[in-house]
Amino acid sequence: MPRTARAAVGGVIYHVYNSGKNGRTLFRTPEDFQAYLDLLIEGKSMASIEIYGFCLMPNYWHIILRPRGKSDLSKYMSWVANTHVKRHQARNKRSKGSLYKGRYESLPVQQGGDLIDLLRYIESVPLRARVAKNAGDWTWSSLGCDKKIARQLLSSLPVQRPDRWKALVNKPMEK
Repeated sequence: MPRTARAAVGGVIYHVYNSGKNGRTLFRTPEDFQAYLDLLIEGKSMASIEIYGFCLMPNYWHIILRPRGKSDLSKYMSWVANTHVKRHQARNKRSKGSLYKGRYESLPVQQGGDLIDLLRYIESVPLRARVAKNAGDWTWSSLGCDKKIARQLLSSLPVQRPDRWKALVNKPMEK
């Protein structure tokens, strides 16, 4: 019996995230990271969504997005996840079993300060994980990605970023 689709209200911004099962690596090489970004871009033709920010790490990812219709979040994320798993297993012949710990998690986010705080949190993940000395150096996030990827993937934020955004992201966050 198929699972029921997750209820998601169109027009609401969501923090969507997932991780590899038991810490399993999702992205080993730059080609793996790039393939996932290509999936995110390709998936935009499957559902009406806007992406505001993201960060891909070797064993987890975060995305901030807004689906337009009530089924767009589920349609988009299901296609991205299923396609990612199939392509991952095709490239890694010894890869068996579940790639992800489960279905993606999604939490609604209020616009304004909460959205800005979340974007700052997500874009600063490479600093906390100590994979970059400057958050903008991490190619696999909305802050550090190639301009071509940004144009294809990211939508304009519905709120204004604070001045000196990169400096703010690189500053330690209060607990």
